[in-house]
Amino acid sequence: MASPKAEEAVAAEVDGGEQGHSGKKVRLPDPYVAAILSLKREPPPSAQYLEVLSPEKELEYAGHRKELEDELEAFEKDGYFVVDESYLEETAACLAMANEQLAKLDFSGIVFGDWDYDDLD
Repeated sequence: MASPKAEEAVAAEVDGGEQGHSGKKVRLPDPYVAAILSLKREPPPSAQYLEVLSPEKELEYAGHRKELEDELEAFEKDGYFVVDESYLEETAACLAMANEQLAKLDFSGIVFGDWDYDDLD
């Protein structure tokens, strides 16, 4: 069973996460920054993809994409990003819950043989 704190964090995330926000902003830790900065930008969607969207959805998509690109540009320029303190707490709680659940899984039915590692090429 997951810890009550982990369950609260997940419930807050499902509800939109608004209840747990402290308002205090902190810098996103450097490992998060490094991982995000190493990601490649996605190419813009094809014309065929955009054709199937309604005009409203196309504008919504374009606005969302511009917002993300602007945030990434600022993030790359500054080298850091600030988040609500509760984001880090919720992330830690979710990771703890995932690790608890992973520890309960039985992997004994998965058989790895030597043949899996013979071909190093």
